[in-house]
Amino acid sequence: MSRHYQHNHYLWIDVARIFAIFLVILNHVNEQINVTPITGKTISIEFLGRLGVPVFLILSGYLMINRDYSNKIMIKKFTKHNLFSIVCSSLFWTAFFSVYSYLVLANGDTDVLIKNLIFQQRSSPQMWYIQILPIVYAFIPLISVAKKHFRVI
Repeated sequence: MSRHYQHNHYLWIDVARIFAIFLVILNHVNEQINVTPITGKTISIEFLGRLGVPVFLILSGYLMINRDYSNKIMIKKFTKHNLFSIVCSSLFWTAFFSVYSYLVLANGDTDVLIKNLIFQQRSSPQMWYIQILPIVYAFIPLISVAKKHFRVI
């Protein structure tokens, strides 16, 4: 066991990830195939498919919330290995999709491109997840410490 982290492997988490991947794929396939007409069946499939992303968020939180964030070394390790990479990838994909939307899809003018780049609007509907993830990650140490200090009755 590492002094800082105990790495456990949970089979149920792998199964939940596979389930979430299936739901995300189901949602994207449904969006491409069933554009019209919108029926009760397509709405149900979209509802189920949209559960995939929250499942990933819940799993990430579950795996990271029970870590020890009580000292500066652990906060620094979390920031360097988890938060920094999420922020960098979020900025990269936001820039990539914004420029792609502007140049290739010709969606909007320069004002729209700037709004996309500074998170004032999304270049595609899926960007909500990419843009909110760093915020969720930033609060994990705070929630973990609060969870340990404030017991729910």
